[in-house]
Amino acid sequence: MLFTSVLKKVFQKFDVKIPPKELKAAEAKAAKMNKSLEDVLIYDGLINEVELYQKIGEYLNVPYIALKSREIKKEVLNLIPGPVAGTHQVVAFEKNANDVKKQEHESYKFETNFKNVKK
Repeated sequence: MLFTSVLKKVFQKFDVKIPPKELKAAEAKAAKMNKSLEDVLIYDGLINEVELYQKIGEYLNVPYIALKSREIKKEVLNLIPGPVAGTHQVVAFEKNANDVKKQEHESYKFETNFKNVKK
């Protein structure tokens, strides 16, 4: 979930066109429903989810990684315990001999040492 001000900066930088009237209505709906603006924009079809997160990733200088169609082994998924994953909104999705790749929510910085993880 991004702050509305950051989301608007992304829209401005990448020239995302959402009519002001519709944006204002989406902001009001998000506040009323206690949802994020990005969730409302996606749900109402005002912006494509993948395009939005690609632009957010570019704005924040982090790569967008599509995990939706990726098979993630249970042993890799379990490298980060559920409570930690939920709190920090991070998921491990790939592991090789020397590295664990993870995807995290843009507002968290989750650092860990996977050298101590049991194999």
